[in-house]
Amino acid sequence: MRYREFIGQVALTHGLLKGADAIHLYRHDVESIFYIMLILATHYDIQVPEEGKDGGIKVQKGDLYFQDWFETQNFKTLGRAKLDFFMDLETFEVSPPFKDFYNWLQKLQGSFALGFQAKGQHDLHARLMLQQ
Repeated sequence: MRYREFIGQVALTHGLLKGADAIHLYRHDVESIFYIMLILATHYDIQVPEEGKDGGIKVQKGDLYFQDWFETQNFKTLGRAKLDFFMDLETFEVSPPFKDFYNWLQKLQGSFALGFQAKGQHDLHARLMLQQ
């Protein structure tokens, strides 16, 4: 995968939806790190070298969670898919080596959902105040 193709998968939801008008905040870095951990935990398996077998990181076989994120050409569509992932609290499974990260990833998913919900309420309130 080329660098440019991976940008959208770790890009912040707000930036994908707002485009060039998005202001970068530290929470956007946290969101990007979350996506990296999420993709590592759901797409890859770590195998310890054993006698006669190579170890290393291997891509899981079969249907991968969030594969559509990599196939989406439109950043607004990708941003909407990521927002839906948070707001709908979509479930996912992690590969065995990442099982200790699962609860942490779920808690972060919930925290982001609360943050996006609060931002949506704030933005709605701001628009209503401007109309007065």
